[in-house]
Amino acid sequence: MTEKYLDEMRRINYVTPTSYLELLSTYKKTLKDRKEQVGQARSRLQKGLTALSEAGLEVAKLQQSLKDKQPELEKTMTEVAETKIVIAKENESA
Repeated sequence: MTEKYLDEMRRINYVTPTSYLELLSTYKKTLKDRKEQVGQARSRLQKGLTALSEAGLEVAKLQQSLKDKQPELEKTMTEVAETKIVIAKENESA
């Protein structure tokens, strides 16, 4: 890039100790900012994964509970159907 700058602008590019130290400090600041951004993103991702894992466990518990209560649900459905028939007959007779 220095040669290209010399050809195009007819000026010599010098790197002074001050500009080099400024470059290093800018690099360090940028690196620090990026590390913070990546750390925050990682933290958010970890929290999301934890929440998904907990939700998966809760869903598994609810499915097991539903499976356990399935016979009771079927019994209740048959009782409701019988009650509907009785109510329909009573309505006809009334």
